[in-house]
Amino acid sequence: MSRTRRGREQLTDRAEMPRKLARVLAARLNRQPEELTRRDVLRYQAEDLARESSMSVEEIRRVKLAALGVRVQQRRPKAGGEKARGKGAQDAQE
Repeated sequence: MSRTRRGREQLTDRAEMPRKLARVLAARLNRQPEELTRRDVLRYQAEDLARESSMSVEEIRRVKLAALGVRVQQRRPKAGGEKARGKGAQDAQE
């Protein structure tokens, strides 16, 4: 994303994120939450942000992917409590 002019411009756009994450980043960067950019979200490790914001690492990673422009759908739990498996795992069992 940072290799092209368009990508660098997008990194300076305002970032959409949950309020608790915005408060943590704003405190780290000594800024107001509404001043945070996509680049600011991507700057820190997901684990550190999760620990400080009381959000899950998975939630933080979804926010970071969204900052990169990747669309991420919410995971739906499988019926019966089974873990989701790829097609290859199903074929191996048969």
